[in-house]
Amino acid sequence: MIYSYLKPAYRNLRKQGGFTAIHILGLTIGLSACLLIAVKATLRIPVKSLQSE
Repeated sequence: MIYSYLKPAYRNLRKQGGFTAIHILGLTIGLSACLLIAVKATLRIPVKSLQSE
């Protein structure tokens, strides 16, 4: 079943390599930015505020 998804994806990659590269690059930049923001947000929360007394 996964072959039926990979076959058109490969065909699209071969036909429109430039657009596919731009889309993959944009997805990579977006995911890495999201992960960096999440890491920064978790590091800013002090540990003492998460612990109840």
